[in-house]
Amino acid sequence: MTLLTRDLGKLDVIAKGARKGGSRLAGVSEPLMIAKMTFAAGKHRRYVTQAQPVTSLPNLRSDYDRLMAGLALCEIVSYALPYEAPDEPHYDLILHGLVGLDASERWMPVLAWAELMLLVIEGRAPDWLECQHSGGRETENPSYVSPHAGGRIAADQAMLWRDSFQVSAEALIALNRMKDLDAPPSNLKPARDCLNVLHHFWQEILERQLKAGKALLNTIPNQSHS
Repeated sequence: MTLLTRDLGKLDVIAKGARKGGSRLAGVSEPLMIAKMTFAAGKHRRYVTQAQPVTSLPNLRSDYDRLMAGLALCEIVSYALPYEAPDEPHYDLILHGLVGLDASERWMPVLAWAELMLLVIEGRAPDWLECQHSGGRETENPSYVSPHAGGRIAADQAMLWRDSFQVSAEALIALNRMKDLDAPPSNLKPARDCLNVLHHFWQEILERQLKAGKALLNTIPNQSHS
């Protein structure tokens, strides 16, 4: 299993016998579990010796879209974080995000906020209203962004960037405002637009396809609001 821990950061562990029927480790070895674990260090690997479930995030597991949102968030984290580098801000953010996806009435604002705040922690979040060429701040609608350029680009520059795509000015304004929030907004009107922008930016940063994120976006109607 790959775990994200407060004290040790991201690490791989072995849960021996977890797939056997009746194993005491069967439940805690499921994806997206929050648990307390004790490890024993072997010559090359760590082995789980004790585990106590904290929560299985039942609402998240019983709703397909919420489950996919949780997997999409963890997919980013699994590629973004190095192994065995403890970092409480990342840990606290992911924990906050998963619990929010489980408990909040609207899950899309929670996911958008968590993915955006990961960009902030990583120092990768741009000023979403500032053109990467001119430095001017505009809210033209529609607007254009280029992950490779690092943010918003003016409409007359869009053809210079092969990865540029159209986005509503409303979404960029929302992303810029959301950077300063300590918790997810209760409502996010351009939710899908924001998630689409963040998905493409994370793919550019991580230099890989994010399959869970793409699958999630495919389930959300283009006109979806949250």
